[in-house]
Amino acid sequence: MAFERPTDDAVLASTRSWVERAVIGLSLCPFAKAVEVKGQVRYIVSAAETSDALLSDLGRELSALSEENPDVVDTTLLIVPHVLADFLDYNDFLKLAAALLERLGLTGKLQIASFHPRYVFGDLDESDAANSSNRSPFPILHLLRESSVSRAVASFPDAATIFEKNVALLRTLGHDGFQRVLAGEASSPTDGDFGTLALSPALLGVAAELGFEKLTSIQAASIPSLLQGLDLIGQSATGSGKTVAFALPMLERLDLANRELQGLVLAPTRELAAQVARELRKLGRRHPGLSVALLSGGEPVREQTRALERGVHLAVGTPGRVLDHLRRRTLRVHRVATIVLDEADRMLDMGFQPDIEKVLKALPSSRQVVLFSATFPDAIRELSTKYQRSPISVQVEAPVEGKPDIVELVVRTEPEKKVETLRWALERHPHETALVFANQKVTVADLDKALRATGISVASLHGDLEQRDRDRVMAKFRNGSTRVLLATDVAARGIDLDGLSLVVNVDLPSQPEVYVHRIGRTGRAGKSGLAISFSTPEDEHKLQAIEDYTGRALTPVRPDPPGTPRRDAAPRVAASRDAPMDTLRLSGGRKDKLRAGDILGALTGEAGGLQGTDVGKIEIHDRFSFVAVTKAVSQRALASLRAGRIKGRRFRVALVE
Repeated sequence: MAFERPTDDAVLASTRSWVERAVIGLSLCPFAKAVEVKGQVRYIVSAAETSDALLSDLGRELSALSEENPDVVDTTLLIVPHVLADFLDYNDFLKLAAALLERLGLTGKLQIASFHPRYVFGDLDESDAANSSNRSPFPILHLLRESSVSRAVASFPDAATIFEKNVALLRTLGHDGFQRVLAGEASSPTDGDFGTLALSPALLGVAAELGFEKLTSIQAASIPSLLQGLDLIGQSATGSGKTVAFALPMLERLDLANRELQGLVLAPTRELAAQVARELRKLGRRHPGLSVALLSGGEPVREQTRALERGVHLAVGTPGRVLDHLRRRTLRVHRVATIVLDEADRMLDMGFQPDIEKVLKALPSSRQVVLFSATFPDAIRELSTKYQRSPISVQVEAPVEGKPDIVELVVRTEPEKKVETLRWALERHPHETALVFANQKVTVADLDKALRATGISVASLHGDLEQRDRDRVMAKFRNGSTRVLLATDVAARGIDLDGLSLVVNVDLPSQPEVYVHRIGRTGRAGKSGLAISFSTPEDEHKLQAIEDYTGRALTPVRPDPPGTPRRDAAPRVAASRDAPMDTLRLSGGRKDKLRAGDILGALTGEAGGLQGTDVGKIEIHDRFSFVAVTKAVSQRALASLRAGRIKGRRFRVALVE
């Protein structure tokens, strides 16, 4: 379907007419009409003729709406008359829009609703009258405030009931089920759906917004028991959804009116603690006033203390820092109803058991104790026996059809040839990002030196790194500025990345459970993954133990002699290819009121002149920020940020080496 190029006035006239008569669906129609009456709609006609240009417009309007006084502008309609006429192109763009919203740090603050002239319910003929509900005259991106939607829902009780109670089921209901909901008829969710859980409408709504449909095995087995307040010990592989499994019950049982600590999560590293805190905030974004504190090393104790003094509902931290706050009497735990030990086995491996036990002893005797672990050593059983009361035991083995799609290869080599073999593995198997494991930090250092000498984009994680350097290394790996990350098991705790394409075990681990945990970082989110392990003659017993434990044999492969052409005739990808992104570090962060949208606007506005697609992941920390930009424009971006101002202020900007 092609559009004639209308004038902006004609576009605005037809859009306003449509808004007045539109039946936008569950509670959004009264919301749209309410703001229209009050004149709080900003209509913007985008001149964009490409997706890249539209993405830049969208970023600018999202940032503008987040800054605007809600009494003046409460919602923005970004009308797109010259691009995305094809419905498939439009749907593809919505994925970019959702990623942009998250990158700007506006998830939970703004929403993006969307309308299209060719919108069709999936199970209806295009001629069916029901299809007219969302059919706008042009593709439109509707930018809404989360708080405004909540107020609108509260203002229309009937629509609120429909919206809150059933949004989690809409993905599976189809049109017939949708009509039954609108008619007030009961609908029976399928076993294994999120809709079967005894959760509040707010949490079910967030689950639907995040695309959660089916429960994972660990979630289905754990959440009902955790909602009842029972102690639980759960064993499940990395990437199985265990964070959601304990986060939802913890949020469900909160008393938001009581601003005292009610739930505590312990994690082995700052990175994992930060991930859990982000997940709690994301899942709890419909909980008004929810406060989640991050208590981990590498951050000033004073700022954490101030947050605790203001009152928090939940806290996530590392054992050492949590114990430090207990000793300072800045952390009051007399109201804690639930404590979760996440990756409990690794915390014990890292020597945190004494700290963990001191924290557990400080809690009320009635608290719920939840242990989640990828492996199940004797030390975990002993901890459970000592501190849990008749715990529910959940041990999930993923069904064959649900196992991650990971190809597992083994290369037999000699110790002195491991560097050469690693170069071959990285060259032979194309990868966007690769995580390489070694058993000792001295091996990590040697590999780093050898790979760096050949021009490979590489960085290392080891226990001697200062927190500032660890932040830098992790930021560059997450945003695509580093392709290969070398790490020991302890140093790699908290690395949890979707899209990791390759895992290499330069050294086989002593425990088969650790092998499973290592390779579980690839092959996630429906993507295929590759795990390559090196085995020396001295490692045969380790290899046999791994194959016995997993119940499958690793496929042996031999490195090609130098100069050997590939049998599949595919082009050989040089291991030394550089990373596609560079990382810039700014001297301002969250405490300076700096947000991702501010940085994006500075780079893509008139002063910066970059395309939205040139800007990658933006990470905002308390006192500094990282932003990834494509390598081709990094010097231009650096000069622009150094010369310009953000929110009227100048910040120090440096290229992260």
